[in-house]
Amino acid sequence: MQHHLFPTMSWFIVFLTITFVHAPSSAFANDDERYVSCSNSFDCGDIKGVGYPFWGSNRPDYCGYPQLKLHCSDQDLEITIEKLTYKVLGIDNQTRTLSVARTDYAENICPTLILNTTWIPSLLNYTSDDQNITIYYGCPTQGAPTSTALPQFPCNINATEMTGYFTAFANLSDLGSSSSNLTSYLASCKDSIKVPVRESAFQQILSAPTAAQLLGGLNQGFGLKWNASHNFCDTCQSSGGKCGYNQSTTAFTCYCKDQPQQFSCQQSPTDAQSPTNDQSSRSTRSRGLWIALGTLAAVAVMMTFSIITIYLTRREGSFGAVIAMTFRLKKSQHVGEISTFHEGITEEEKEIVKKMILVGLWCIQSMPSHRPSMTKVVEMFEGSLQSLQIPPRPSLSSPRRSAQDHSSNVSSLPCVSSQGGGVNTLSADESDL
Repeated sequence: MQHHLFPTMSWFIVFLTITFVHAPSSAFANDDERYVSCSNSFDCGDIKGVGYPFWGSNRPDYCGYPQLKLHCSDQDLEITIEKLTYKVLGIDNQTRTLSVARTDYAENICPTLILNTTWIPSLLNYTSDDQNITIYYGCPTQGAPTSTALPQFPCNINATEMTGYFTAFANLSDLGSSSSNLTSYLASCKDSIKVPVRESAFQQILSAPTAAQLLGGLNQGFGLKWNASHNFCDTCQSSGGKCGYNQSTTAFTCYCKDQPQQFSCQQSPTDAQSPTNDQSSRSTRSRGLWIALGTLAAVAVMMTFSIITIYLTRREGSFGAVIAMTFRLKKSQHVGEISTFHEGITEEEKEIVKKMILVGLWCIQSMPSHRPSMTKVVEMFEGSLQSLQIPPRPSLSSPRRSAQDHSSNVSSLPCVSSQGGGVNTLSADESDL
């Protein structure tokens, strides 16, 4: 009768694969939750890998400044600053610059709410590439100027028709003799706001001051440079930590694997910036990871061998039958050839299976002192089949034995003979085969 050992082994191979795939996350299972969470990056559309000082989605609020929350809307990254929502066009971590465009000017220059562009003086400021355009709304129809430096455009806001103007000139006195009349007229408009554009867009608006040119320049966006304790963050990252924000103290914090620190995961910022200490920290983390992976592998292998051996023991009917099946005992009351092997199996593969069964028999010994250590298991597999000892028959109970009795029992265990794959001697358990 054929025993379906290899299909069963396939399931254990799948089990081992899953174990190794999830091993890295298991190795870091004891890391501080805030350290793990702030290791995540924010991805939205074409913009990926966004980290400190921003937060949102899979990055909790303690991973960034409260005012710098990001959200993803139809694959567009957005940020809301003081009631105004901006589309994020890009994030440059090297220059710490945020490129944004006002969403309320995405389709026309007549928004529902007329609001000045917002920023956060202590955290976000304009870059040197930004230039302001002044837009006027609700201007009177009488006495309208005809200057080309002050283009006019129609607006319909909340079902109200109105006239608007815009200018790229920061000082209307630059317009010459007509500047006083223009200043007086524009003062009678209901609203006026300033919107920043990039220098390149600003020059295009100056050369061709039309409403379409203004809308195109607004959608090109402008830059905001953030200042979020970046020196502290550099120190934290160089020490292996993750940058974050402590809302209780309203200050920067460095999340480390074990617990948060003020600036660095090492004793001092000076130590944190040392390449030698950084390499040592990485080496220690690497060794810890490999130790964790090795432990998982050894446990998985021992579980696999043990379950396979239990499976065979149940199929063969006794512990002795598995020994006989494995080593082809040349006795009339035992089977002569292992029936589990299918045709086409090489001798090397047969030897590997025999090693697996024999090691599994050792791993399921009822007496803990008889079970090999993980190091011993590795040595048993690296050695030859003939050097492996036959394990004693496991009893249903675990009687207490003295260290002397245990030592004599183990030392007298027989070894597999190198002649013909047989067995030199069997212990008292031979009668059970």
